[in-house]
Amino acid sequence: MTPSQSEIDVLKAQMPLAFRAAPEVRFRRALAWTVLALLTAWCLYTFDFSPLRIWEGLARLGTVLSFMFPPHIHFNLVSRPLSETARPFPIMFNPFVCSYRTDQGGNLMDLSNTIDGATRPD
Repeated sequence: MTPSQSEIDVLKAQMPLAFRAAPEVRFRRALAWTVLALLTAWCLYTFDFSPLRIWEGLARLGTVLSFMFPPHIHFNLVSRPLSETARPFPIMFNPFVCSYRTDQGGNLMDLSNTIDGATRPD
């Protein structure tokens, strides 16, 4: 049987200490939070923390990130070289098309009757 919320509220009013952590547990929690706060304060002091330095560092980070991207990206300047780079991959890894290669215009050439690109004698 599960007690209802109203029954739990009545029991909390009658026995408040039964619904709290033990004094030893509360002391250890308070001690842990105090040690954490003191350690944080000591680290901030040791590393000479300053909100102004953080703000200046974020501004420098923005400058560095802005140099990672070109100011103007033209779609044709990027898309055409990428498409030309990716075009031979299906041909290179297909075992059935190993006797073909592309000419300067990107057209497939049949090399099945050639020796090292030269026409085989019949």
